[in-house]
Amino acid sequence: MSQKNVEVVRRMYEDGEAAYYGRIEALHQANESGDFGEFAAATEEMIHPEFVLRTPEDSPFPEAGTGEWRGRGGFLRFVAGQAESFEAMSLEPEEFIDAGDKVVVPLRFGGRARYTGIEVKFAVVHVATLREGKLARLDIFMDRVEAVEAAGLSE
Repeated sequence: MSQKNVEVVRRMYEDGEAAYYGRIEALHQANESGDFGEFAAATEEMIHPEFVLRTPEDSPFPEAGTGEWRGRGGFLRFVAGQAESFEAMSLEPEEFIDAGDKVVVPLRFGGRARYTGIEVKFAVVHVATLREGKLARLDIFMDRVEAVEAAGLSE
């Protein structure tokens, strides 16, 4: 089952029709138009109704907010906050680490800040927890060791 979870999470980051992170351009278009309908529809298939997203207190994207978001609506508000902060944005997964019902995804987050034009790129680690084949929780960490330990593994 855990290898299946890795594949589910991998598809979420790939470019393509079903991937919500792979649809960054669609997200930016939605942000510009104010119509998140298409992007929201894609999340229906991937986000569990009881979804929880937790960001670190030392988040490098405070405009998107720090703390906890719940449900698909919370996810959409968080992602919209990121889209508001960046003119261009990218997520480049480095690997997918199997941790049973969790998948650890170290990645490079990058983009051009909307209001300053400054290019940024930094490491961040997602710990995705799946339930019923959908993303039920996403914890974001700035430290790989902390993320791996939170997933029940050790470096």
